[in-house]
Amino acid sequence: MDETAGLIGLKVRYPSTGTEGTIEQVAEIEGHLFVGLDSTHLFYRIDQVIPVEHFRERREGIRQSIDEILAKENISSSDEIQEAFRRWDGECGG
Repeated sequence: MDETAGLIGLKVRYPSTGTEGTIEQVAEIEGHLFVGLDSTHLFYRIDQVIPVEHFRERREGIRQSIDEILAKENISSSDEIQEAFRRWDGECGG
């Protein structure tokens, strides 16, 4: 059985453009593996796409990190952040 057949149906994202789609085809072109996506009907190098679940987990991890920082700094709402910027006069702000 072809090992690349297991890729068919996998949802992936091409991070350079944000394109997401489901793998419809796998092809070897000039010695490189490419996957064809249903959303664009274009081929992308397999080493340039990531599974959607992996991307969403990473993004969720970033969101959790922001929430942890806000909690650590005792900031409970975006209103507090906006108020801090209003009070900031810009002097020595870099």
